[in-house]
This record gives sequence, structure tokens and C-alpha cells, in this order.
Amino acid sequence: MTCHTGPCPDADECEKKTPVRCPCRRIKRDFPCRDVRRGEVSVSCSLECEEEKLRKQKEKDELARKQREEARLKNEREIEEFKRKIEGRKRRRKEKVVQEEARGFWQTYARIIKAGAGIVIVLFVLEIGRAV
Repeated sequence: MTCHTGPCPDADECEKKTPVRCPCRRIKRDFPCRDVRRGEVSVSCSLECEEEKLRKQKEKDELARKQREEARLKNEREIEEFKRKIEGRKRRRKEKVVQEEARGFWQTYARIIKAGAGIVIVLFVLEIGRAV
């Protein structure tokens, strides 16, 4: 087992400093190589390590929650868009506006009067043509 870089002349007498980390790899301490080889040293996590783990877990949970929320909103938008495409465009029916215009006597009966006058003139012309 190699505890440090370079050769280890005598494993039981080696005084070379070797880094040892806690399980979460946050804390690092240096111990003599011989103690590390014998398994006499260990570094345990502190309260700060536990707090850091909790903080990271909360951040991870919050990120996952935000991603789920974004995915839900995206799905809702897609569903709404799909429904709109299926339903087609909504068309407003134009109401026919009936405008009652205030017409005078002449505007109301002009065609009838003109037609009657035309018939009278034609008949008059025909009567004059027979008399001659």
C-alpha cells in the first residue's frame, strides 16, 4: 500500500506526512505514514460536515423541486397549445347591423311614382298616336 508519493524505505519507521480525509472528504489532516499503514488514525466528520451535507441535500431537493415545477408548467403550456390547435380559431359572428334610416316620402315612394309616371306617359303617347 502506498500512502504517499515516492518510495517508503521502511514501512514501520516512515515519518513522511500522509494526508487522511474524513468520509465526506471535507476535512484533511496529515499523519505520519507508519500510523496510517497501521490503521491507527482516522478522521471523522465534524458537525460542520453534517451541516454542509444537509445544506447540499436541501439545495439538491430545491433544485429537483424547481425542475419538477418547470416541467409541470411546460406540460400545461403544451396542453393548452394543443387544445387551441385542435379547437381551431374562434370566430366571432358578426352581427348584422340593421340601420333604419329616416327616409322622407320621396325616398320611400320615388320608384313607384316614377314607374307610374312612366306608364302614364307611355299610355298618353299611345293614345295620341291612335288619334292621329
